[in-house]
Amino acid sequence: MLKFDWLAKFPGRNIDGVLEYLNNLGLGVRWGEKNRRWWVATGEKVLLETDERESAEAFLMGMALAYLALPGDLREQIAERYST
Repeated sequence: MLKFDWLAKFPGRNIDGVLEYLNNLGLGVRWGEKNRRWWVATGEKVLLETDERESAEAFLMGMALAYLALPGDLREQIAERYST
């Protein structure tokens, strides 16, 4: 089986790098844990709530990889439009 290093494309090769990448696009993504529940949010909207940290990390990585797959000029347009 082939192994794909999901984090190789992001600063620091860790989940903080994934967040940095997403937030450089101006998405305002944050995540955390409260009462043994992990959450991912942007602005006031909770996008995901789960009882496992790994699920929250996988969600963040999937979100970042989806943006990474976009052509560079489209990513730049998104960053320009939504950056604060």
